Amino acid sequence: MTCTRLTILTVVGIFLQIIGLSIFVFGFFPVKPTLSGVSGSESYRHPLCDPAPNTNESEIHPEKLRLLYQESSGISSRYDRLILMVIDGLPAEFVLGKDGQPPWKVWKESMPYTQSLLANGDAIGYHAKAAPPTVTMPRLKVKDTVQVDKNVSRHLPNELNKDDWNLLILHYLGLDHVGHTGGRNSPLMASKLKEMDDVVRTMHSRAMVDRSHDQGRTLLIVVSDHGMTENGNHGGSSYEETDSLMLFIGLSSNISDYAGATNNLAFQIAALYYMGMAGHFALGNSNTLATIDVAGAFIGISSHSTILSGILMFMITYASPLLFLLSLVMYIGGKLRKHSHLAHSDTDLGQLLKLKLGFPCLVPLCINSILLTAYTVVLLLMRNHLFVWSVFSPKYLYVCATTVCTYVGVCIVAVTVAYALSVTTFLRSKTQQLVVDS
Repeated sequence: MTCTRLTILTVVGIFLQIIGLSIFVFGFFPVKPTLSGVSGSESYRHPLCDPAPNTNESEIHPEKLRLLYQESSGISSRYDRLILMVIDGLPAEFVLGKDGQPPWKVWKESMPYTQSLLANGDAIGYHAKAAPPTVTMPRLKVKDTVQVDKNVSRHLPNELNKDDWNLLILHYLGLDHVGHTGGRNSPLMASKLKEMDDVVRTMHSRAMVDRSHDQGRTLLIVVSDHGMTENGNHGGSSYEETDSLMLFIGLSSNISDYAGATNNLAFQIAALYYMGMAGHFALGNSNTLATIDVAGAFIGISSHSTILSGILMFMITYASPLLFLLSLVMYIGGKLRKHSHLAHSDTDLGQLLKLKLGFPCLVPLCINSILLTAYTVVLLLMRNHLFVWSVFSPKYLYVCATTVCTYVGVCIVAVTVAYALSVTTFLRSKTQQLVVDS
């Protein structure tokens, strides 16, 4: 072997080792994703304010600091207070269930207040995924399941009655200790879940009292750092160990209207669309042109008019789909009246437009687009078929007419909702102007 060949083999070997080592290191050691972008200057410097003489900066009122931070960041806060409740080791399955199924009866009955918040739309929960390894102190099991949480809760009533804070962090360790000592099915698990549920009840009730007395809005976030296996341990990357909870609890006008209502609205819209099409065929219409009621297109017309007869024929044929599309106007109008207080709040208009205008228009259009695309592909494939003019082409004419029907209904919905939202925006601006003037 020559010196040149030996050198080349050595360099290739080193290069392959570096690649293999890099792949192994980045694959074995966890690399947590980070948010893009950088923080503004307001996040690392104290806002400039002029304290009174002989007053320390720590004695400045928190409300003044909050306003100064808000002014420097340019972002208005939707909530005045944030409570972060960390329940160590709580699997999301205990609260939200698994694979679309509700949680076990014993877990669900142990947290009745939290379950009622979820059922009423006052809370929204997510399955979060903890990054492995889900372990803090290996092989260390502290056995206290009572006092460790009482030391947190005994300060809670006093702190909730104070107005000198904007952020409250609570870390409960008892449930994790119960899991380590007795597993998921420990006799102590139900009582510990009930204790956590009582804490949620206390904080949420206090938040509603503060809101009713115009003392600000409070957002309660309940999270867990990891889950647990059947025997109560954690540390690995299994689903049971990484399944953690993220629960947002607030007033319905702030959370459920924009989160939980999204899926429901896209669904009470898709259902109306399909009910309209079902009514279309139930009234005797089919895929053949022979079922069109031509005689009805000339009722009430003194002289022949191709345009008027065509419009009447279109309205008679698509009476059912148009009726259900127009019923969206009544449905959305009822929703707007139900939440008429939004005109006097600082609700994000973008979210309001998405729910009240975007979804009612986009859902029917998307469904119709899928059908139109599918029938177009079928017609192209069958263009040389024997029955292309007697079967496929008439059906495609029906699909085109259905598309026009969808456009008409969506346009009416869009115009009506846009008008209602413009009135809402006008009322909001007038309300804000009155507040400024007063």
